[in-house]
Amino acid sequence: MDERKRGEVFAFFWFVVSVLTFLALFSYHSEDISFEVSTPNSPALNFVGVAGAYMAWALTFLFGRTSYFLVPLFLIWALAKWSGKKGQKLWLKIFSTVIFFTSACALFSLVGRATEINSFQSGGFIGFFVAIFLTRLFGNAGFFVALSLFILSVILTTELLVLQMVVELFQRGKKAV
Repeated sequence: MDERKRGEVFAFFWFVVSVLTFLALFSYHSEDISFEVSTPNSPALNFVGVAGAYMAWALTFLFGRTSYFLVPLFLIWALAKWSGKKGQKLWLKIFSTVIFFTSACALFSLVGRATEINSFQSGGFIGFFVAIFLTRLFGNAGFFVALSLFILSVILTTELLVLQMVVELFQRGKKAV
């Protein structure tokens, strides 16, 4: 299979994964999960079925509300593949994605810190404990550390060139004036 065809296949794959992830997260009901309630819904109320219910439960447990970031991330990857853009090395993409979600979960957890329950729901298991670690290590500057890592990881994960986008916005602004 030539490179262009393979890119289109991967683009379609990431698009489908993005849509299924969104539908699973959007229609998540804890009553669909057998170890959350004594009598789970039968059939599952999740739009993606039982598999979607368990996927949404796992993502919500691990990442909290940050799990919704998966949807645009997968879409960006699909668009990058569809455009034929040469991707990053696999190890860099995996590393930057791990940093992206870890820092995003910590940020959400730090922002939702009113109670421990809010903190856990916002950032999930990962964000809750990373936020505790960052605040113990850096104090209030832990938020700045998480924010800096998040911005850096957005650049690496999405392969967006921020400086190029800012220059382009300024040029468009000059043309409009």
